[in-house]
Amino acid sequence: QAYIEAENKRLENDPSQFSAKEIIIRIEYKHCPNLTIIDTPGLILAAPGRKNRVLQSQACAVEALVHAKIQHKETIILCLEDCSDWSNATTRRVVMQG
Repeated sequence: QAYIEAENKRLENDPSQFSAKEIIIRIEYKHCPNLTIIDTPGLILAAPGRKNRVLQSQACAVEALVHAKIQHKETIILCLEDCSDWSNATTRRVVMQG
């Protein structure tokens, strides 16, 4: 528990705010097809303006990462969106472009 809390604190202070490293979960079973789940960083909508340049850059990087993942024809996309703030919802737009 202490390690997780310390790691969360470290990541909160990290200026990059997200990592392009994938979280991969593989599920294998001999009687059915294997399943690989890849979790990507969440899509964000950065406010315009010079003071938000870092966040805008990160938003573009996350969107590029997601676009790269959805290009594969064998991939099934499970799109989860935060429904508590529809004004900042970006997921559907990105999926429709993909």
